[in-house]
Amino acid sequence: MRHYLHNTHLDTRSLLKILMSLTLLFLSMSVLASEIRAWPAPDCTGEPQIKPSNDPGSLGGKVDESNLTIFGINVPKNKMNDIRDPLPKPIISDDNPGCASCSDYACYLSKEKTVALIFYKYTAWDLQGFEITTTERESLPKTCVHTNLDINEFKTKSGIGIGSSKDLISNRLNVKNPTGKLLFHYRIKLNQKQIADALRGSMSIYEPKCDDFYIDATTEITVNYNKDGLSEYKVNYMEMF
Repeated sequence: MRHYLHNTHLDTRSLLKILMSLTLLFLSMSVLASEIRAWPAPDCTGEPQIKPSNDPGSLGGKVDESNLTIFGINVPKNKMNDIRDPLPKPIISDDNPGCASCSDYACYLSKEKTVALIFYKYTAWDLQGFEITTTERESLPKTCVHTNLDINEFKTKSGIGIGSSKDLISNRLNVKNPTGKLLFHYRIKLNQKQIADALRGSMSIYEPKCDDFYIDATTEITVNYNKDGLSEYKVNYMEMF
């Protein structure tokens, strides 16, 4: 009997601890609930439009637009429908219609059919990137439009094209030994309307700060080489908020 009463005493004490914990939890929730509120949009007009990223994997901030522009088409400023002379009207194709994460594309071949230029269109972004590549690779898209353009015309505004030297690419991108995937990361401030829209209907105990309303912008540039120089130059642009 004494053993039974001892166990009952322990169970009661545990129960009291649980009740006390729940009481404290409810009190904390009540305090938090009283502090949760809708906040006005902060005035961020005096904040810089572009901020550097703290990402340790980033090789720099915003890439010069001349490295992201080819035949007058810039990523991310332009859209697929902006593709114009000297390129034919784009034929937007999809080799993997069942793949939600795969991209549509518009592909062009040089006169010699040795170089391809591919523009990529993703669901979240109309024109998210482009690629200049040799046609030796096995993963070339199925639908490519043959053009009368020489391979030397398939170059970025900054002069990057198939056969370019690593030194030239290093100079244009301001990166030592540019090989493989290169990440450039910076932050873009939302405008005041976008900030107000982001806060509409939201509630918080914390007052919003201007630093909370920057988009993370990442430019990924892939460069690969063969014995003749550059064999692939691929640009991919992403934004996240």
